[in-house]
Amino acid sequence: MKEPIIQQLTNEKWLNLFNVSIEKKGKTINWIYCSRKKDQSAKAKNTPDAVIIVPIIARRGNYNLVLTKEYRAPLLDYEIGLPAGLIDNGETPEEAAIRELKEETNLDVVQILGTSPVIYGSAGLSDESFCYVFMEVDGRPSTKNAEETEDIKVIKVSDGQVKQLIDGKLGGQKIKLSAKAWPILFMLSLTNNFIDCLFS
Repeated sequence: MKEPIIQQLTNEKWLNLFNVSIEKKGKTINWIYCSRKKDQSAKAKNTPDAVIIVPIIARRGNYNLVLTKEYRAPLLDYEIGLPAGLIDNGETPEEAAIRELKEETNLDVVQILGTSPVIYGSAGLSDESFCYVFMEVDGRPSTKNAEETEDIKVIKVSDGQVKQLIDGKLGGQKIKLSAKAWPILFMLSLTNNFIDCLFS
């Protein structure tokens, strides 16, 4: 297979469209995708764009998962998900997670429990990549540090609410749920061993 030819189609600040031409078995295939990255090299695609934070408040044997309810313009609605954000130049995923957690929830990190490898969210449409950062957190949730453009509410979720959420409901109301949060919620709904593993 020949080296792919990549052409940038748009020039926006946060997200751009690219066309990649791939020659395979004598045929040229064109694929349009979106990317946040300026550098479109194969090496750059191994670097995460963002962090998805899995913050757990642990007090006296009780555990609460911290979620956000954030307005998402493409949905024209609010989405329930995990705190998240872009990684700044020079930041590690863990440093970005600590910064974003403070900005979106005002919570403090007690300890980082683990970080996933680089994961790709929707490789048919985008090269967007992220790392999950699992952490124990504490403090009083607030959105006082959120950016002016962000419309975020912080939600503490107990075991009973996790089961509602995986069915797409919260407080009896139907919700839009992030694909990045649903697997975490599903794991929590299956077993407490997930929590035991994190804190052992």
